[in-house]
Formats: sequence, structure tokens, C-alpha cells
Amino acid sequence: MEERRTAIAEDALSALKRLDSRTVAEQNYIAWREYEVKLEVWILGELQAGNDASLGVQRLHSAQTYSRKLARRLGAKTCARP
Repeated sequence: MEERRTAIAEDALSALKRLDSRTVAEQNYIAWREYEVKLEVWILGELQAGNDASLGVQRLHSAQTYSRKLARRLGAKTCARP
């Protein structure tokens, strides 16, 4: 289930990157969301390998908090929700 959600998020980010005329704030938000997805993929890989992923989980939490803050600034209420 988590792998499917991550794949959907990756597809959505790819589509967002193809859009033209984004502001710097929008580009920044997309970059942080991309970082979140990459962390999720890394965490899943570590867990599947039986390794400790606690550092990745901490970084993911920080990245999610920051990207929600950016989303609120952009007025993207749905993206700003946890």
C-alpha cells in the first residue's frame, strides 16, 4: 500500500515539474515534496532490508512539516494538511 502511494506521488511530482510558469515558491514546494518522496522510498527500502530507518523517518517528519508550511504560504490548503 505504501509503495503504491509513493509511486502515485512520484507520478504527480513528475507531472508538476512539466508545468510551465511556476513561481519560485511553487518550485521550492515541489522540490521539498520530491525530497519527501525520495525519503519515503529510501525508508521503505531500509525497512524491507531489515535495517534501521529511524534517521530517515526523522528527516521525513521535518521535510513534511516544512513542505506543509510552504503549502500554507501558497494557499494550498489541501497540501498543507497532515
